[in-house]
Amino acid sequence: MTTAPYLPHSPYFSEIIAAPKPDAGTVAPSFPTREEWLSVFVKYMRPVFAAAGSPLPEKIRISCAFPVRTTTAIGQILSHRLSADQTREIFISPVLSDAARVCDVVIHELVHAALPEGTGHKKEFRRLALKLGLAGKMTATIAGDKLRAWLDSIIPVFLGPYPHSKVASLDTGKKQTTRLVKLQCPACEMIIRTTRQWLEETGAPLCACGGHFAT
Repeated sequence: MTTAPYLPHSPYFSEIIAAPKPDAGTVAPSFPTREEWLSVFVKYMRPVFAAAGSPLPEKIRISCAFPVRTTTAIGQILSHRLSADQTREIFISPVLSDAARVCDVVIHELVHAALPEGTGHKKEFRRLALKLGLAGKMTATIAGDKLRAWLDSIIPVFLGPYPHSKVASLDTGKKQTTRLVKLQCPACEMIIRTTRQWLEETGAPLCACGGHFAT
């Protein structure tokens, strides 16, 4: 039996490509870590983004970890300015364990990576997201039918099982007893909350995307 080859670099635009049929006896690879599995999927998506006219930046690092400053986000990308080596850091929440769902969240974050920082979820994000097969509300996309079918066909052959088990959310659901001020980044639309005293003493914080939070 032979290991499945790397996914061919087949470009697509509005139509999701059909997954190539594996040779008889081909078995899916088995990756020892989540980060390796995620990184290989990013590698597969690079020529797809390039073909769509929005190539990905060279320096991307992806990890399975709880996104920073939030207990509800299932994916997050940080500004290159927050990394010592100018790398775009992507975090995929460990509450996700379904491989296809993980992949469509990765694609969402890669759309952010392919566009200028601060683009948010507006017109350019929507254009590229729809072209790549994402659907639904742009701040919380899911795989459209064609993209989901494509992912379901390539994952068993070219990625194998996602080497991860679901982790419980850090959101305890406890009622907040201190009244907090809601802040939103105008660039990426991330929302945080803080005390008015802290805000008056230190000012509005810097968002992970590089923008400044505002009330």
